[in-house]
Amino acid sequence: SLHQLQYNWPSIVGEEIAGLCKPIRLSGNKSARTLTLKVLPAAAALIQHQNETIRQRVSVSAAGNITKLALQQGNWKKAPAIKRKRTLSAEELAALKASTINLTSDKLKAAIVDLGKAVITSQD
Repeated sequence: SLHQLQYNWPSIVGEEIAGLCKPIRLSGNKSARTLTLKVLPAAAALIQHQNETIRQRVSVSAAGNITKLALQQGNWKKAPAIKRKRTLSAEELAALKASTINLTSDKLKAAIVDLGKAVITSQD
């Protein structure tokens, strides 16, 4: 079944290939099944080159005749969660503005205050 194939994927194709693609669909009948792999876009050419080797390994492992591999490019790894920035306190904002008091350019003052906000709120 597809679930077993997904579970055993690293042992079937090896850790390197398993890190580049994963099985997402098994279709067809027992005499001619197609396995669809989701492949990282940067690795598509490598996986295509290894297509026959992967197909043979999967066919033996799945105890059935996998006659074709279909490749679907895309990412499956979740993007890292975006950290929420902390808010700037009124005192911190006042201190930022006070640090620009000697500057004459309003644009420069605003840019420095914006930079200070970005730096302070991105710190843990």
